[in-house]
Amino acid sequence: MSWSALLDGGSWRAWAVHRGGRRIAAGQLVGDVLDCARQLPSARYALNLCDDRYAFLVGFLAALLRGQTNLLPSSRVAAEVARTAAAFESCYALADSAWPGLPVRLHPLSPSGAVPVADAGPLGAIADEQLAALLFTSGSTGEPCAHGKQWGGLLARAALMRDRLGLARHGAPRVVATVPPQHMFGLELSIMLPLVAGLPCSAARPFFPLDVRHEMVDDPGGTVLVSTPTHLGALVQAGLRWPAAALVVSSTAALDVGVAAHVERQFRCPLMEVYGSTETGALASRRTVDQGPWHLLEDVTARVDGDVVAVSSPFFAGPVALPDRWRPHADRRFDLDGRIVDVVKIAGKRVSLADVTARLLAVDGVVDAVVFVPDEQRGLSPRLAALVVAPGQAEARILGALAENLDPVLLPRPLVLVERLPRNEVNKLPRAALLAMLGNTK
Repeated sequence: MSWSALLDGGSWRAWAVHRGGRRIAAGQLVGDVLDCARQLPSARYALNLCDDRYAFLVGFLAALLRGQTNLLPSSRVAAEVARTAAAFESCYALADSAWPGLPVRLHPLSPSGAVPVADAGPLGAIADEQLAALLFTSGSTGEPCAHGKQWGGLLARAALMRDRLGLARHGAPRVVATVPPQHMFGLELSIMLPLVAGLPCSAARPFFPLDVRHEMVDDPGGTVLVSTPTHLGALVQAGLRWPAAALVVSSTAALDVGVAAHVERQFRCPLMEVYGSTETGALASRRTVDQGPWHLLEDVTARVDGDVVAVSSPFFAGPVALPDRWRPHADRRFDLDGRIVDVVKIAGKRVSLADVTARLLAVDGVVDAVVFVPDEQRGLSPRLAALVVAPGQAEARILGALAENLDPVLLPRPLVLVERLPRNEVNKLPRAALLAMLGNTK
């Protein structure tokens, strides 16, 4: 399916980007994309750094019309963006704000939504097999790695998500997302899903609860809120009266059942959780409050061999091994049973880093924590380390409380108190950032 075919579909009567009180319709998008494509420099890669979702979409499609691949970095931290830019020859950057210090040419992008499509020229074609984007893993288990996505695959998998989430039955709810479009979850749910489903969407990426509520206007179709567990937790604790939504979709990390229940009560709609990865995109979904198994998307097959899970799809280059353990059911459903890299052996005892982290979080006064194995301890006798956010608490008291239900050899040492954990925009904790914080606090 080409994007010109999308524009010809009846569902596009509802599509629009809502931006600063303005409504930008499909025809205006076409005009902006073609106008932008004419102005882009000749290159193989476009580093798309646009924060405004409409500017991102215009730049994304314009680059594809020029036969270019969008580079989508896992983080907007300046050093990480600079490393990504420097790693690709024949690259320039697309941005809707200043980015000083980039090692490549910056092409400013500020589409107005005012270019008439009749004056923009003929509509170009984008081949299904074109490499549309390279997305990068977060680095939570090592160095970020690039993974390619073809245009046809992005379209087809967005159609699967539309059907799985039941959005064809919801009328035309507006998509509002707190996640950046450069992230796989943000790209699939806040860019490709509105394109394929013909849904209106918001150009903004609201952060504070009041900003999120402002974007969730009382439309007849309601809102599809796309967010993360951490952000949703902050929203339900904000003490605000929320407009009823059509659907809330969460991903990037496991969602607590209690938080999910609060979200469903306050937003008066179902909450669906999506399981996936940068390597694969969305793989499965479930309604969190039901506490049932995950249900694979229709194009995904899985092979489980002990702790090893490999998933396949017509849109993957080949089978993809996952870092998680599954307990499969007979009906294409499964339960998650922890991460393979999460279990380490210390003094002959197998221990889950997630379990120790959960025990830390259960200590009174601890508001955030992470347990990991430092690089220098990745040998035969590793030791755990922990970074803990616990305002007003003492390290000795936290360790004492943890020791009440944890074997002494499993206690994290060092346990370091910090003001905050180095979470990125989608709540991930890049390993390099954890090691740097640990090193700076020793």
